[in-house]
Amino acid sequence: MPGLLEDRPSDLRRLPVLLHRAREAFSVRFRDVFQEHDLTDQQWRILLLIRSDPSSDISDLGRRSFLLGPSLTRILRSLAERGLILRRPDPEDARRAFHELTPKGAALIDEVAPNFDPIYTDLATRLDAENLARLTHELEVLLRTLNPGALD
Repeated sequence: MPGLLEDRPSDLRRLPVLLHRAREAFSVRFRDVFQEHDLTDQQWRILLLIRSDPSSDISDLGRRSFLLGPSLTRILRSLAERGLILRRPDPEDARRAFHELTPKGAALIDEVAPNFDPIYTDLATRLDAENLARLTHELEVLLRTLNPGALD
């Protein structure tokens, strides 16, 4: 479409930087909790994904966590070494494996999760419900535009 890019070049070019800065500003609020429990945000994400769907294989976890294979493999190995997850081979396909939380992993989630409540409460006081709903909607639109399967 002629003229479309010319109408919005600075906004489009600023968008990646703004998204990165917003993610960093959001994530920094959670880092102390992660550090206190010797976790990274990526490890936390994987623990929650495994809890929500223990039938996910590494491909599913990679797609849902937006982590690349080598990083995901390293994270899974680290979580297993800490006794937080178990690797369970697929009985029908030896090349495939599933991961499940150990009781220690489930207890860690139960211990860590309440620490985020004050952070979310603080954020809720800073961002009213209408703005949050609009922002969430717009980010979902952006994700669907860039990656149609991203919200599945």
